[in-house]
Amino acid sequence: MKEYAECLRKARDNAELTQVDVAKILGVSQYAVCKWERGEGAAPTIARLIQLADLYDTSIDALVGRTKT
Repeated sequence: MKEYAECLRKARDNAELTQVDVAKILGVSQYAVCKWERGEGAAPTIARLIQLADLYDTSIDALVGRTKT
């Protein structure tokens, strides 16, 4: 698993959101959120990382494993 994938899952868990919640907020499918958190396929775009960082109240660095979440 790619390190960023685990960081995304942990950040979502810390925010007490489900994959469905995140998908609805971002306007993507739950499948996309699941794939990001499993490190499958393409990583989230920079624009999505910004949205995720804002949603999870963390930094992009934390989401990609450069710092602790």
